[in-house]
Amino acid sequence: MSVKKLLLAEETSSDFEPVKFTVDAALLRELGERLVGRPEIALAELVKNAYDADGRICTISFEDGAIEIVDDGHGMSEAEFKEFWMRVGTTIKQRETISRKLGRPVTGSKGVGRLAVQFLASELELTTTSDEDTTHKLQAFIDWGKAQEATHLTEATAMYRVTARDETYANGSIHGTRIRLGGIRQAWGTESIRELAQELWFLQPPYKHPGGTEEYGKECDPKSFAIDLITPNENLAEVFEEQMRAALSNWQARITGGVEDGRDTGIVRVKIEFSDGEIFEETFDITDKETPRSCIDEIDFEILVFKLSGRQSHGVSVHEARDYFKQFGGIHVYDSGFRLPYYGIEQDWLGIEMDHSHRIHKSSLLPDKLQVFRGLQDLPSLGRIYGVVNINTSHESQVAEEANGDDQYLVPQISRDRLVDNDAYRQLKRAVRVAVDYYATRVRVRRYREWEMDRYLIEPAERIDRVRKVLVSYEREIPDTVFTELSTRIEDAVAAEKAAQRSSEEEKALLGALASAGMAALALEHEVGKELTELDNLIEDLEVRAAASNFEELEGIISALKSWSNRVRDTRRIFSPLMDEGSRKTAQRYKAGATISQVKRNMRSLLRDIDVDVRGVAKDLRLPSATMADWNAIFQNVFINAVNAMLDATDRRIVCQGGIVGETAYLTVSDTGVGIDLSDAEDLFKPFERRLEISDERKALELGGRGLGLTIVRLIADAIGCTTSFVEPEEPFATTFKLTWEHENAH
Repeated sequence: MSVKKLLLAEETSSDFEPVKFTVDAALLRELGERLVGRPEIALAELVKNAYDADGRICTISFEDGAIEIVDDGHGMSEAEFKEFWMRVGTTIKQRETISRKLGRPVTGSKGVGRLAVQFLASELELTTTSDEDTTHKLQAFIDWGKAQEATHLTEATAMYRVTARDETYANGSIHGTRIRLGGIRQAWGTESIRELAQELWFLQPPYKHPGGTEEYGKECDPKSFAIDLITPNENLAEVFEEQMRAALSNWQARITGGVEDGRDTGIVRVKIEFSDGEIFEETFDITDKETPRSCIDEIDFEILVFKLSGRQSHGVSVHEARDYFKQFGGIHVYDSGFRLPYYGIEQDWLGIEMDHSHRIHKSSLLPDKLQVFRGLQDLPSLGRIYGVVNINTSHESQVAEEANGDDQYLVPQISRDRLVDNDAYRQLKRAVRVAVDYYATRVRVRRYREWEMDRYLIEPAERIDRVRKVLVSYEREIPDTVFTELSTRIEDAVAAEKAAQRSSEEEKALLGALASAGMAALALEHEVGKELTELDNLIEDLEVRAAASNFEELEGIISALKSWSNRVRDTRRIFSPLMDEGSRKTAQRYKAGATISQVKRNMRSLLRDIDVDVRGVAKDLRLPSATMADWNAIFQNVFINAVNAMLDATDRRIVCQGGIVGETAYLTVSDTGVGIDLSDAEDLFKPFERRLEISDERKALELGGRGLGLTIVRLIADAIGCTTSFVEPEEPFATTFKLTWEHENAH
């Protein structure tokens, strides 16, 4: 029978009787343990209840085998106790997402936190007074053992009564809640206390006991919530306090400073301390043309800058840290220990966020000697700093009165939430903001120094490995697909870097071989020179003998020897730039056309009567600064490649063109040879790559041909700041080699 038919039968027949679901009372413990699980979380839930009740102070006391949690929140009425506290799984915190008076976002939602108390202790005593009726208090007692012995959950009871209030709560408040736990089930040591603080630290602002109390006639800041741990064990109290302020200990830099006897000096001292121990110190004048006299006597400040990325210490989640400083960060002003509510994360009173949005690069406050290129690019946003500026308006008023009744001094507005905008206030802003600007420029100095060191000291593979480590540290916080994609890209970069490293090692080996070959060539050239001198002497001797004997055949031999000697001398011209010390060591900007013409003359014996036309090179075009030996090596190799490509050609021409287009200068060398495939032309610059195919009878005439010419060209060109490539040739040419560089007068 279907459910629907069964229900219809129930309505028309007396054979069926209704029965209600029941819940075993053992579910109390099951819910408490399964939904909370750890004692420190259970205890933290009670403290969070105090926060949700708009408490400003909550104390946790460990003594006499009991734990007591007391707050000064709005407490509970009898109706609220019955309807909400005694109702398991209430959804009131899902419906009301902010607290009743202070508008705090509530921290709980399941309505089972109090059930976890049985996980901590066997007994619970509750005392509470509502802020709507401070003359009475409600007391309730629960024996968890007896509650669990009840047959059904609905039969589990708590004993309570309402009597006249005869006690106070946290901080002497006449309303609030006190929970006393007896029969503690666990021992609380260093680690459990630390874990308790890890569950609570983000509830408490950096300013533990803020101002805005009776002296200023204002209610306490809604964000303020102080948690005090009271225990006879001082070590546990220190551990708790250290963990509660753990987020503040993760600072990247500390900015400290202040003004002393400022009415006389007008000087603010600033000290920047980085977490790695490096320190910068400087002093600045807080006066300016608009306010030439100092209106401030004494202030001091401390500003902590945080790096809210990567792993944080003390078990602090980076996301929690970001949320924490987004809520509590900024630079706050305290007057004699009382926080002025206006100053903080919501108010950009120093104009830091404004300069961020306008991408300001240069500080208007720092002297020229401290300015750095793009110095303000490292200004910290308000969401990653926490600072305190301490002033004493009473002292400032007194000093101003002593200075012949000066009316310019730090003074609070009537509302007591901020300072009057006068000359003294503007100097206060100047003193603090110049310290922040100084910090930003020192960060930029450190970056430039690090980048320069990285350039020479850190291998690219190590840089990539650093990126990999950062990615792994964020693995849990990055979606799987994104993590996989980034990992793949990093591995691709690693493979590419390994290939580049192998290529670099091959180039180093090649350069070593070339250096050895070059030295051998110079030695050989020197020996050839000596042999040519001997040959000249031999020719002269033969000429004398031929004249004396009138031997005509000897004259033919002499003529052949002279021709051979001249060809050898023409070939030696190729090495002339290497033989001259000035050509090897002096770098300058040579004229492009004249340089190519010089190389053409030196290569006369190798060009095989092929002309190199330089008329298309602009007369005023100058090459980048380099030695004549460098340019000789580049153009010799390019021309030899062109000659080899034209061995089987009927039309053999080499044409050079060059000029300036915009900010780029260029030079091209075109030939009418066999041409190349531009799709893989880059491979031609690799060592030992040869693509030229010529007839067997011509191979004997080929020069070079070892596949190193273009490799040498690129090595030299890269060193002097030129880019090398092959480009699409114009008719009637088959190949065009192009050299480009940044025009020196472009900027």
